[in-house]
Amino acid sequence: MPIDGNGNYTLPTIYKATAGTTITTPQHNTPLEDIAAALSNFLFRDGRAPWTANQNANTNRLTNLGNGTAPTDAVNLSQLQALLFSPSFTGTPTTPSVADWQSYQATPAVQIYNNFIKQGFGFGNLGTNNIFIGWREDGSGLGVGVDETDVGTVAFQQWCKDNFPQITSAVTGAGDLQVKEVAWNGGTNAAVLYHYKADGTFGGTYLADREWANSTFQPKGNYQAAGNYQPAGNYQAAGDYATVSQLPLDASKRIQEFTASNVYSNTRVTFPDSFSGTPTAVIVMDAESGNTVLWCKAKDWDQGGFTFMANGGNTAPLISVIAIGPR
Repeated sequence: MPIDGNGNYTLPTIYKATAGTTITTPQHNTPLEDIAAALSNFLFRDGRAPWTANQNANTNRLTNLGNGTAPTDAVNLSQLQALLFSPSFTGTPTTPSVADWQSYQATPAVQIYNNFIKQGFGFGNLGTNNIFIGWREDGSGLGVGVDETDVGTVAFQQWCKDNFPQITSAVTGAGDLQVKEVAWNGGTNAAVLYHYKADGTFGGTYLADREWANSTFQPKGNYQAAGNYQPAGNYQAAGDYATVSQLPLDASKRIQEFTASNVYSNTRVTFPDSFSGTPTAVIVMDAESGNTVLWCKAKDWDQGGFTFMANGGNTAPLISVIAIGPR
């Protein structure tokens, strides 16, 4: 009975008759017997014969299925929906106590209530000393409550470091600081940081408040730029300073003076120290000591340099340059 795995039937090859030849008994009987055997395996519509093996629906549905009545009958979807949403479905399902907390066993509500911290922030009187923990709705932190009382927000390690003095384990050498307390000294009207010093002695350090600091120190931004201070001991005597209004040049500008040798006409000369913008003036002079006078000038200048021009396209053995521009 040549039926393949997909249910396709093929006649035995002996059935093939050839014109002008006599049909033999095997040639006649064999295919008919094979067809009879194949028909015996078909599923009859009237249900006269039962299935003899499991059936593979290959993701297809069994449609228009009647309601099951016997315990071994198939159940259709409408029967399940009617059962799940029936008003007659009453009572409270219960589960046994948990024997293994590492398993996937169903857990009774009373055991969860007594063994875990309640999640979510919202207080209710659920008994004595019930703990509630959850992220506050305004995003301000992790809140903790006991019964109906909000006991505060959890202070994490980084928050403590950012808001309180750090206490070292012991005084072991230079730089160690064991803080004891920060207190207000009414006599001096100032806050005092009490601590152990590096040498092991106990003392206090006054803390500056904003009002005192503003009245004592120069506001930020009014200091000289780094590198513009005078070396120690080279300051002018008191009274010899000049105000900005007394300076011969605007404080936002500076002067450069330098010399250059063997400069060809129509070539670029670079400033030793570039300006921050285009100079306002560039003066070029012939600095050669001989009697020949060379006419020269600067043109096309920018923050990095200028183009040197000399009469007759001559070369200047030595020139002197004065440039004024933004710092």
